[in-house]
Amino acid sequence: MATKRAARREFRMSTWLNLNDEPYTFSAYRAEMLSKAESLALSKAMRQRLPREIRDMIYACCLATSSEFDRPLHNFMKMRLQDPDAPPFSGGFSLPHFLIPEFVGSEAVQEAVEVHYRTKAMVFDKAMSFNISKGSAPPLSDALALDYFWTGHIPANLIRSLRFELLSQPESRRTNVRYDCFTRWLLSLLQLPQSILERISVEFRTWGKTPCIVYTLGVMADMFAQLRGVGVKVMVMVYGYNAQQKFGLTYTLDLPEKEQAAEWRKNIAHRM
Repeated sequence: MATKRAARREFRMSTWLNLNDEPYTFSAYRAEMLSKAESLALSKAMRQRLPREIRDMIYACCLATSSEFDRPLHNFMKMRLQDPDAPPFSGGFSLPHFLIPEFVGSEAVQEAVEVHYRTKAMVFDKAMSFNISKGSAPPLSDALALDYFWTGHIPANLIRSLRFELLSQPESRRTNVRYDCFTRWLLSLLQLPQSILERISVEFRTWGKTPCIVYTLGVMADMFAQLRGVGVKVMVMVYGYNAQQKFGLTYTLDLPEKEQAAEWRKNIAHRM
């Protein structure tokens, strides 16, 4: 019997080593198993004794205070969007333990993901925006319909904020083509139901030299007006350069109506 137990333990250890592809001592393996057991017990007790409102506050606190998770989570979601079959631990990114069923159980992960979607912006960073502008990014409908954390929840049903980061570039034929791809990609939001559009807010961030920013905002003005026309809340953040070519002040811009766009661009150029 002891021999069988030792064989089973050795098999589990070899499986663990093969999955993680790194040297792992038995003491570290045992500590990992104890950590999972304690986390599962704590998570089960929390779900049994605390109402959902209090649990949501705990999840929100974990997400808010764990700032080191923000960028890895965004990177993980971007990696999953580009490769839907990517496992939880790949590409150098790993999920925090409160989003892994083996540590807290599938029910807790589902609740945490709901809070994540409701409280955090879904970020399309400058690298993703560059792929969008080249036409090589997955459709926005796919981005909002992918079950990123394998919980059955998709962002479109819960998300409240989208953030796009785009480097302002000088006017040229290539820039015009890229901006046209970007605006058409973002305007595919209009295919979503009205109830979702009224819930979503879009934050558009751009930076660069003043003429490039003015040109970019001028091109995007019609897109902003269309989004606002269907109830989407839109905010523009401009990160300008100062005379030393370093980041200067950040401007939060009130978006104009379509017919006011030309005057608006003049005011922005004067402010910067």
